[in-house]
Amino acid sequence: MKIAIVCAERSNNSMGRAYSLWLLAKELGWSAVVISTIGEQLWKPLRGTGFEKDLVKSKPSEVQTHPAYETADVIVIVKPHPESLGRLLHDVEQGLKPFILDIDDPDLEVRLSWASPARRIVRELRRPEDFRLLRRMQRVARSMPTTVSNPWLQNRYGGALIPHVRHDPGRGSPPRGPVNIAFVGTNRPHKGVELLRSAVAELHNDGFTLTITDVAPSDAQPWENWVGETSLTDGMNLVAASDLVVIPSVRGGWARGQFPVKIVDAMMMERPVIVSNVPPLPWAIDDSRAVFRAGSRRSLVRTLQTVAPSRVRAEMGARNRARALATFSVEAVAPRFAEAVYAALRHERPAR
Repeated sequence: MKIAIVCAERSNNSMGRAYSLWLLAKELGWSAVVISTIGEQLWKPLRGTGFEKDLVKSKPSEVQTHPAYETADVIVIVKPHPESLGRLLHDVEQGLKPFILDIDDPDLEVRLSWASPARRIVRELRRPEDFRLLRRMQRVARSMPTTVSNPWLQNRYGGALIPHVRHDPGRGSPPRGPVNIAFVGTNRPHKGVELLRSAVAELHNDGFTLTITDVAPSDAQPWENWVGETSLTDGMNLVAASDLVVIPSVRGGWARGQFPVKIVDAMMMERPVIVSNVPPLPWAIDDSRAVFRAGSRRSLVRTLQTVAPSRVRAEMGARNRARALATFSVEAVAPRFAEAVYAALRHERPAR
């Protein structure tokens, strides 16, 4: 089986989803080439990995003539993005190839329905062609074979649930006394890092510290460790050495419907994980003790205090690892991905 995975931006974290799909194809013994249409350098966490060797560049207007596209048995389009699905709409609508649209973020919702009406109207008046393309992509997305990364997106688009995946990296460090919290990922406003910082500031006298993968701001505190953007290996090492991983996403914008893959990394490595109640985060960990009210420092502080004892963290970590191996490992998800691909070959929408 030959698949081509068509993406847009190669230099940001959207490559993380392409990486998961590439891992699944490799597990199945398939040939997989990733075609990126914009961007220069590869997103730093994936540099130096085997994934980089299977990544090729193409001008957006030349994707259809790329050898990897022409010879592929199935085309997997990552995201309903103007420079991925947008460039291939004619081929999709004409049925020129077997296609799968993979959706792992609420990209269309943010642009078309979640912005305030006034802001959306102003943007549409300024760039009407862009909005026509977005609406066309939305119509196509609801009718073509689809895979999605989490149940929240599945409820909107249907298709097969193919979560982010990882190979088993093994267990991390055993629980310790002072609690070193890790936030590993791209720091964006909707990720809730400032809320997490304020909660740790309240608890630092109790031995809580915080490691963040970003450049230190001017107000960095002594109990904070800012390590900058990391490679995939370095990020995994930070997670493995942490005592607790927190995903403090806030409501609104991009957070709704996002499933950060660092949850999978942490669970695989037997880390306890705390998340806000923004869907689909509670589904990912399936542990009500570790869910706090989004945007509430008080709720986050109380949850941190609840899970602080080493015994509690050890029990949570063991449960997380068992769930991750059964739900998010490459080996567990690969058969479901194969079913979705074969359904596309038969021109069917994948089963939910």
